[in-house]
This record gives sequence, structure tokens and C-alpha cells, in this order.
Amino acid sequence: MPLTVPAHIADFDTALALGLVRNTNGNAYIPFPVHGSNPNVGTSAELISDTSAAPVFRDTQRFYNVAAGGNAVDGVGQIGAREVELTGIDTDGHLLSTTIKTAGVSQSSFTNVRFWRLFDARVTLNGLYGAFNLGDINIADEDGNDHLRITSRFSKAHHGQFAVPVDYTCLIRGLTFTIGIGDVVSCELYKRERLNGTTVGIDTGSLENLKAYQELPSGVHYFDLRGAPVVIAEWSDVWCNAKVIAGGVATAVAVDIDAILVPNK
Repeated sequence: MPLTVPAHIADFDTALALGLVRNTNGNAYIPFPVHGSNPNVGTSAELISDTSAAPVFRDTQRFYNVAAGGNAVDGVGQIGAREVELTGIDTDGHLLSTTIKTAGVSQSSFTNVRFWRLFDARVTLNGLYGAFNLGDINIADEDGNDHLRITSRFSKAHHGQFAVPVDYTCLIRGLTFTIGIGDVVSCELYKRERLNGTTVGIDTGSLENLKAYQELPSGVHYFDLRGAPVVIAEWSDVWCNAKVIAGGVATAVAVDIDAILVPNK
């Protein structure tokens, strides 16, 4: 994938952050960091997310709303979330972000666009509380199924699952796992491809364990993949699982995925 980096910027990451790393067609590479955390990983494999024990793969496109928590203490001094931004993949597979106004109501109206995948939510406008929300903000689909959560006193969802948009290839350059005190954990990176570009079906035969890290003790563990990044095709789902294998029955686990979206054209 040919690319150009301005000669006056020697550091690739700086140029990337500035939107100055481009392919020969002039299309920019997109930094795509993903953070997930699960406060209670058990002895069976769980998604590293603050919302569910298993990755969620919707088989139809959905509208979403703030189902509860949008007005968290909002009636007292306007200190709850006022606006939430949702990010995912639209019905055509393109990267999409849209905002929902939440001010003054616990349950918001639905998005005016459907998502095939939804993998991030963050507070983009707050009241007087500063940098965190005073109550959990739950994001649900049109059938009332909770999908994402912005946990109380955080400004974004911690969801270790995402999807690669159409017209891009994802390069994963590094993985950082943070393991709670007193436990030993195994962590794994998975991907699963879409059946084709016109349906929402999943190619079940494409499930692949991309990376496995066994017996990680308490602490922070960084795995540098820049020399041989993991390459993932468009339309793919990507996620990280973890499970406790020694030391206890549950612990907190977090993952930071250093990813880049590389334009295919």
C-alpha cells in the first residue's frame, strides 16, 4: 500500500495524527485507537467491554437511542450529558458518526440513520459536571436491546470490539493489556469476516484467532506489532477476549488497540 509522508516530519506517528500520511491517491490514513475494559472478567472467555460478556453481531441494520441515563442528574444544575456521539458502520459499510441530543430527558429520540455495527459512544456536550457523566448512559437499538454503555463518571464507552469500514484495510500495530492485581489472565484477539458486501450475514468459517497471549500476570503488557502488523480486511469484526486462568475468580482487564485504517483506493 504505497504511502507518502511529508519530508519535514520525520516521525510517522506525528504525521499520522496530523492527517499527513496519505497513499499515492492522496487519501489519508486514519488513526483508529480502540479502548476496552471489563471490570469483572471471569474464568470463561469474555469480551473486554464494560457492557457484555460476549461480542454482539447484529444481523440487521438498526436505529439506536439513549435508552436510559441521558439526563443523569440533569434536572439539578444541568450536570448530566447533553449530547452523545455514536460511531459505527452504516448500512453501506462506511464509517459513520452521528449525535443524539439528550438534554433533559432520560430516553432520547432515535438516530435518523441505521447502523450495521455500532462500536463507540462518547459524551460530546455536557452540563456543568466537567469531564464525566454522573450516571450510566445506555445505548439501545430500536427493539430495546442494550448495546453500549458510557459508565458513570466516564465520558466514553469502553468497548473492545469494532468493525473495519468498507474501502479500508485495518492494520493493528500494537496491543496493550492491563491486568488487575493478583490474577493471571489470558487475552486473545479475534476477527470474523462478513459473508459478502451486499448482505449482513457473517462468514462463520472465517473466525480466526489472530493473537493469543497466555499467562499474563498483574500489570501492563505492551506487544509491539509494528514490524509485522496484523492485517484485517474491510467488513470484518474485530474484538478482544480475556479470561482468568489463575489467582482468583474475577479481575479487571483493559485493552488498548493501536490500529490504523488504510485506504484501499
